[in-house]
Amino acid sequence: MPRWGPWCLALCLLLPGSPVAARELAVPPEAMVEVEVVSVGLAGPGVPVVLLREPGTQAVIPIFIGSAEAEAIRRGLFGARPRRPLTHELLGDVLVGLEVRLERVYVDAIVDGVFLGMLELRVGKDDPTPLRIDSRASDAIALGLQTGASIHVSPQVLETALPPSAPVEEPTPGIRL
Repeated sequence: MPRWGPWCLALCLLLPGSPVAARELAVPPEAMVEVEVVSVGLAGPGVPVVLLREPGTQAVIPIFIGSAEAEAIRRGLFGARPRRPLTHELLGDVLVGLEVRLERVYVDAIVDGVFLGMLELRVGKDDPTPLRIDSRASDAIALGLQTGASIHVSPQVLETALPPSAPVEEPTPGIRL
């Protein structure tokens, strides 16, 4: 790939009117708290949920997600890779091919009951300026698990944390959601 490929991608994404430039993080990155994905499973009959938690705590942040995203998160948790890349694996492969690193995933706000996500990318090896792209929280988490990126949440999202209660049915590696 030509050396200018990643720069062209970044330029195209940042052009005026680009959806990338449509939203800023709800809080500064330094206000975010790093979390881990505890589990993905079913919160009820056919209702997938991913559980996030600040390391060392018991309270979890439940985010209700779609079945495809739940399956992608499950694959990321278990390090499973399908024989042919599915959407999240494909996007991860595209980033690698363009020499773009997904460094952080943010779940930075809740608007009308919807969790908002953001991807933080680094283009090239020497560029100190991150490229942030608006995302659904579930897609951001799935891609973050696929690529090894850290996951961070805002204080507003942390406030939604629930104390441990009825356990979520955790999937096993061979179970599809």
